[in-house]
Amino acid sequence: MLFCAPASAIDGVVDAYLDLSFGHSTVEHWNAEDLNFDGSLTNTKTKDTDAALRIAIGYGVTKNFTIEFGHADLGEVTARGTSDGTGGFWAPGAVRVAAKVVGYDLGFIARAPMSENFSIVARTGVLMWTMKTSSRDSSGSASDSNGGSDLFYGLGAEFTLSPWLSFRGDFTRYGAGRLDVNAASVSAILRMP
Repeated sequence: MLFCAPASAIDGVVDAYLDLSFGHSTVEHWNAEDLNFDGSLTNTKTKDTDAALRIAIGYGVTKNFTIEFGHADLGEVTARGTSDGTGGFWAPGAVRVAAKVVGYDLGFIARAPMSENFSIVARTGVLMWTMKTSSRDSSGSASDSNGGSDLFYGLGAEFTLSPWLSFRGDFTRYGAGRLDVNAASVSAILRMP
């Protein structure tokens, strides 16, 4: 049986591909104790992890260098506590604050082949992020949204299963204002013939 691969795959240059990623994110500098600025909170709890999703398109400039543009949902984190109402800011009762980070990224990937089917990969670029925050206590709720752009960088490994399909595992650190988001993810990379 004769196996025929696209010319671009034979030459090692990938014209275009789709990257679908699923992973786990952890937010640094997120702590429920920070909500206790009025001294009224007890029983504080922090949830600083969530699922991370990303979809991206890429284009191979050379055999070992590609450009990617993607949309990332880095998940939502929450902080909770119970206020006794004595501090003047939080009303008595349950308090909840949440933050969700989403954004568009533009980045570059460099590959260092270790064998015909296995490469070490490094990623870097810019995340144009939006952070949506919300807070709620017994007196009501409020929400806000702000954004900006920060650098990201990552390191991982890629295994090529066929000329059309690869899998990549990587660790990426995203900046999002005062927060840093660490995402460990697995990607399915679908190359276009």
